[in-house]
Amino acid sequence: QKLLDNTLPYIENGNAGLDDDLYDVAYAACYNDDDWRALAKSLETMHGDWKLDHARRIYRRLGDREKYLELRQRKLATGADYHDLADFYWKAGEKQKAMEVAETGLLKGKGRLDELRQFVAKRVKSAGNRERYLALQFDQAIDPLTCDKYKAFRKLCTAAEWKHYEA
Repeated sequence: QKLLDNTLPYIENGNAGLDDDLYDVAYAACYNDDDWRALAKSLETMHGDWKLDHARRIYRRLGDREKYLELRQRKLATGADYHDLADFYWKAGEKQKAMEVAETGLLKGKGRLDELRQFVAKRVKSAGNRERYLALQFDQAIDPLTCDKYKAFRKLCTAAEWKHYEA
């Protein structure tokens, strides 16, 4: 506890270059769920998205649905944010809610959409929706377009599908 108490002020102040190490020390000082919950509560009181992100991950790991969702709802901006929430719902067995969140994220997410697109693509492919699957893979290939992504997307397509996308 003393080690954690000594580490938290440095985490709160932030120190570029040492942040990861400080979080490693704080995590290593946690031995049970009560320690983890106390750490998450401490991080919640601090300012900064990164600290809240760590708190959110701790609550998710602990299975504290309400706290996780409360903190997750505070920041839904990037595709990665929406992916995190969609993944949470999917793993909780709420598959329809997961897909709703993911589709919303594809529309509203600002950047970092790769994982979210792949999340949706995997599920629409398994549902047999090849048209939607290819549309997502195309979006992935052109964001940003590279020669390797071009070649990979071309391999996904049948000859007829490629004619549609080639232009």
